[in-house]
Amino acid sequence: VATISSLTILGQNVEVADEMNFTAPLHVKSIAPTDVVVTTTDAKANATVTVEGNLIAIEVVAEDLLTTKTYTVNVTWNLSSDATLSSITVKGKQISNFNKDTLEYNVSVKEEWSILDVEFEVSDEYATAELSETATGVEIVVTAENGSKRIYKIKIKRSYYNEYLC
Repeated sequence: VATISSLTILGQNVEVADEMNFTAPLHVKSIAPTDVVVTTTDAKANATVTVEGNLIAIEVVAEDLLTTKTYTVNVTWNLSSDATLSSITVKGKQISNFNKDTLEYNVSVKEEWSILDVEFEVSDEYATAELSETATGVEIVVTAENGSKRIYKIKIKRSYYNEYLC
């Protein structure tokens, strides 16, 4: 008999069927064959697990070595989509009225500035961000764990008056 009696992936029980679906726990980006535990109906049958991207294939070979059955598991990755910043500071002062959903800001500074004067913090620890200088200021590209992106644009100008914001 080339069948499965039970299946666990990353410690979670999966209902056995010819084709199965599995949603990975939050922030899990890959599954190794060793993360998949297969129990065959016949203890003398052998199961081989192959993982490619979001597809897990389980081939069960019966004791007679002729009877085989392949099961498939479609994996859905549960990755964060948060591509926001929680703060932006210029020359050590937070941008006034900062809102994670506002993507463009105009900032005036009292003295010369450089890209090193701009600091930021991502909202989600699994997001990454890159800072680059533009002709008028900086851009911060935030990439969420699932690959979605958001671009913050900060125009920075030097003000010679006392009207500076940062």
